[in-house]
Amino acid sequence: MRRKKSKVKLIAYLALLLIVFPSMLCAKETQKGVRPLPREQEAQRYFACREIKAMDLKDEKAPNFQDYHIGPEAPARHPRVDTKTTSIGRRYRTVLRNGIASGANYAGHYAVVVWGCGSSCSSFAVVNLKTGQVVVPTDIRSVSGVYLGNTVEQFLPEGQQGPWGFRYRLDSRLLVLVGTLNEDENREGAYYFVIEGNRLNQIHETRVVKDCNR
Repeated sequence: MRRKKSKVKLIAYLALLLIVFPSMLCAKETQKGVRPLPREQEAQRYFACREIKAMDLKDEKAPNFQDYHIGPEAPARHPRVDTKTTSIGRRYRTVLRNGIASGANYAGHYAVVVWGCGSSCSSFAVVNLKTGQVVVPTDIRSVSGVYLGNTVEQFLPEGQQGPWGFRYRLDSRLLVLVGTLNEDENREGAYYFVIEGNRLNQIHETRVVKDCNR
């Protein structure tokens, strides 16, 4: 009877070793730094490839802020927002009113107002502080940056350092959108606009095209 019990104990002990020992090896290998699984490697490679960096946006033909320089203007005495003329003005009147409270930040007497529209996504409008008119580019609903790396902050550092996807200055009529327009991956890059009257006209674009599926 004792021999039988001893045999059972031995079998149980061996079974425990079979469970514990491999676990210890795995833990040890994890501490040393085991290479990620093939799927993890593929995901890491893909995201590293898709990341948009400052060098991807470099474009010698792109306009600069000095090309559209304007002189200083007196601050608007009673900045306001026209909440009736446009759908953006009606829908986001509170956001726009709060956004212009600090005064002009773009092109002399305009304010660029940005608000979130989801994860890594922003919508915006430009408000003429003298007339209250709300201006947005045609067919642009949002600017997103899922693949926008931190290094993109190095792009156009002479621009207003506000929201990550926007570059503008108080003494220039140039406005640059950086990222993905309307969450369309075929429209990634830097897009250059100039305000003329109460219109934002696109004058240049630097598209970023990356084939990361190979």
